[in-house]
Amino acid sequence: MVRLRAVGRVLRRTRRVAFCAASPRDADGVTPAENRCTQVVLLQEFLKER
Repeated sequence: MVRLRAVGRVLRRTRRVAFCAASPRDADGVTPAENRCTQVVLLQEFLKER
């Protein structure tokens, strides 16, 4: 079994959108993959209207 440790961070955040990245590392510090995503931030006012 291979153990990985993932670290995620927000690269940039605006009022409505967050750009994120994550990179897992194994015990030797090797990064086998990287991930980036874009997330829409829902405001409380918007959720109350639904």
